[in-house]
Amino acid sequence: MNLGKTVKQSKIKRRLTAVDNNGGRAFGDALYLKHNLQFYSEIPIDRISLSEVGILAVERQKALRCVESAGQLYPKHSSEYQAYLDTELNKGSMKILRKSMRDVETAELEVVLDCRRKDNLSHFILMLAYCENKETRDWFIAQETDLFKFRYMLESNSSLNNFFEIHNLNIHRISQEDKHKFSMELAESTFNLPKSYTSGNTLRKNFEETAGPEERLQILEGVDFFKTPFETVLNLVRSKKVFLQNGLAYVPRHELITLIAGKFRNKLSHIFAVLTKQQTAFSDPRLNQIFKLVRQKGCSVSTYNVDDESLDVITANMIDGLSQTSFPPCMRNLYTHLHKDRHLRHGGRMQFGLFLKGIGVPLEEALKFWKNEFSPRVDADKFDKQYAYNVRHNYGKEGKRLSYTSYGCMKIITQNPPSSLDYHGCPFKHMDLTVLKQNLKNWSVKATEEQNTIIKLTESKQFDRACSRFFEFTHQLPESSLSQLISHPNQYFEESRKRLAPPKKDIKNEEVENEIPINVDIMD
Repeated sequence: MNLGKTVKQSKIKRRLTAVDNNGGRAFGDALYLKHNLQFYSEIPIDRISLSEVGILAVERQKALRCVESAGQLYPKHSSEYQAYLDTELNKGSMKILRKSMRDVETAELEVVLDCRRKDNLSHFILMLAYCENKETRDWFIAQETDLFKFRYMLESNSSLNNFFEIHNLNIHRISQEDKHKFSMELAESTFNLPKSYTSGNTLRKNFEETAGPEERLQILEGVDFFKTPFETVLNLVRSKKVFLQNGLAYVPRHELITLIAGKFRNKLSHIFAVLTKQQTAFSDPRLNQIFKLVRQKGCSVSTYNVDDESLDVITANMIDGLSQTSFPPCMRNLYTHLHKDRHLRHGGRMQFGLFLKGIGVPLEEALKFWKNEFSPRVDADKFDKQYAYNVRHNYGKEGKRLSYTSYGCMKIITQNPPSSLDYHGCPFKHMDLTVLKQNLKNWSVKATEEQNTIIKLTESKQFDRACSRFFEFTHQLPESSLSQLISHPNQYFEESRKRLAPPKKDIKNEEVENEIPINVDIMD
């Protein structure tokens, strides 16, 4: 990938469009310009400004965060899930294209090419940013795969056939003649039809449980089948979900996504494996700075690493005051119970202790803080024997000497849910609504209207939005003041300090508009 000065769209158009002998358009060898769906198997060759690198990374981030939110709010690939993504993804510049190239008018050509170019570039830019650790790589692959599935479902059968041909997938839609020829076999082997293929839940249920061959034949008139070598869909063969004939499996469209998405995921994993071994893309410090900010502010599983020298040192006696002004609700709740009970169970100590480390509390101050908070319930000798080791361990001074990082919101929400005696977790996810509403009052959200806004977001499982609105209410900010939703407790703290405590130094990136080349060679 070679990124530098932006290529004008008219130049792209002249270079990549031509009229073939049949009057259609040919697009040279650029796979990513040929179809709305992409396997991202071709590294883009383009020149792009440093500022556009950042813009595209942020836009892709927003799209993937939107995909993640949809999966939290609704069952994946349900009608509600599809509708939510359809609305949210088209709010930004990362548009989801609806038309295949054969349907595009001449006037729209530049728009389509620009969308596909941005799609491809933003994918690889964010992939570079998320190479750093397995957690962010896995998150990226999971969200990109779900985004691919969503886009796959939007494509027509003719468009899918075109996609299969472009990528030599050996998958072909069967003819109506074959469908009628093998109609009985197809009817007997097809199960689990989505609701969209039937005229209601009852018909769908009857199809799956009691419908005979004749009834199924009627339903199958609205189902499209594709044939592919049986060894490519062994999981479907194993579960007897497909009809087999002469080494070919006849797969209904809704089952085919399993095969295609699996190939997509494998390609991403392969590229990540290569990128982690090649460091040529990370030799420019300006790019490293962009990637660092992207990792911190966009991925919900981000470790939110901050260089020690960039942190203001926070002492033990500063924590109480900061908890009232700049701690997110999850950490404020933990601190309140720690201070009241003079103890936290292991899950709470880990979540809160790593947060303190992430905001700039050094090891010696952390030991002092925990010892003071546990006193008098735990005397100094007992603290040194039973608890000090774990504090030092989190700072990489014991055991394997790994320096652990603070938990992101997604980890807090989805892993290790609190029991009745625990106080860790996310208040918007794990706290009883009555208790949450009372805590909102205690945490300076006094207005009933503001409380109800947060409660409604919590009830609809929009936990990141609930936390972001809490931030805006407690910092007297209008709605959508944050450039990105809260996805990490340390992000919340940092955004709060920016507004409540002026930075010591105003750092400006004077080179943001400079052109930047990135060279990455990935071999299959």
